[in-house]
Amino acid sequence: MAYEAREAELHDKNTMIKSGVIKVAENLLKMEMRIELVAKTTELSEEEIQNLKEKNELVFKQPLINLSGCFFVYNLL
Repeated sequence: MAYEAREAELHDKNTMIKSGVIKVAENLLKMEMRIELVAKTTELSEEEIQNLKEKNELVFKQPLINLSGCFFVYNLL
């Protein structure tokens, strides 16, 4: 029983650490740091960083105004 509890605790800590690393990577991308540098800084793969970048571009680009059927896109990155 103690083994399973300890294993669950370690899993939770690893999940929190990974979540923090991902948040740091997202913030570095928002500051327009190159993918290679973000990967080196966070020790995530360049592929993981590229996926984060693509995911965040979808989240942070929002239509602001619709003038005569034209959307102006607002980019927070």
